[in-house]
Amino acid sequence: TCTSEAKTEEQMLAELKDMVAHGVTNPNVYQGPDGQKTDGSWDLTLLQRVFELRKQAGMVGGPLMILGVGVGSPPSLLEATIDLARKNGFTEVYFYGADEASEDALRAERADFEKVHKAGGKVFVAGYLDSFEIVGDLLDMPVFSGRPNPPMAQAYHALGHRILSYGNPQGGVEEPETYRRNYGLALWKAGYDGASTYAYQHSFG
Repeated sequence: TCTSEAKTEEQMLAELKDMVAHGVTNPNVYQGPDGQKTDGSWDLTLLQRVFELRKQAGMVGGPLMILGVGVGSPPSLLEATIDLARKNGFTEVYFYGADEASEDALRAERADFEKVHKAGGKVFVAGYLDSFEIVGDLLDMPVFSGRPNPPMAQAYHALGHRILSYGNPQGGVEEPETYRRNYGLALWKAGYDGASTYAYQHSFG
């Protein structure tokens, strides 16, 4: 079945080309491993195929932002993903944390964030402004909802990190001028590094 979560190669390539035609050149990747082999290595055949389809569509280089392999993954999988990404021209790899975690749930992730850094990766995740005090030193690219926050952008940039925006508004509202303003000019003015809104496509019901 072809859904928002599973594509034939033909459909996925068509959609990737459509994204590129509309200026979306580096969407998140949700493909994970196909499993672990008997020798302990990871089967990343489908992830490699996703990379190949992206290249065919004109998506080349830049950072990889992946959700199919999360911060809680074994170090061997983190390292294998980074190695494959580098072989495919990605400059760095951002692994996703627990979505919209805060307070104690966010504190509990510090060990996983450190593990990602030790493996050579970086961390990104959607969350709240309290993340700076709790994991700001380890969160390489927070994705904050709502209106941009220039002081928070300055704080993360001072640590050498990036900052993205989402939910201002969420995807699906047919108001092009609103998106151009909120995800374009407003982010540029606030010093943000980009947008990662939800979602290009997601089926419900």
